[in-house]
Amino acid sequence: LFTEPLLANGAPGSWNSSESGHPGVFVDGGRTYLFFQGNNDNGRTWYLSYVPLEWRNRKPALLHR
Repeated sequence: LFTEPLLANGAPGSWNSSESGHPGVFVDGGRTYLFFQGNNDNGRTWYLSYVPLEWRNRKPALLHR
């Protein structure tokens, strides 16, 4: 589907520098969100976050806030 990840890990030192994974898609009233977990300590802890998605040519794209 893509040659690069839809959501890459964060920059070194950021909250998701070790991982941005375990995605799930949630649809709410026509809006779509990508939920995912991230961490910066090689998996010892984790944080949950989300980003809004939009659809371009029937493919998901991150909608940057």
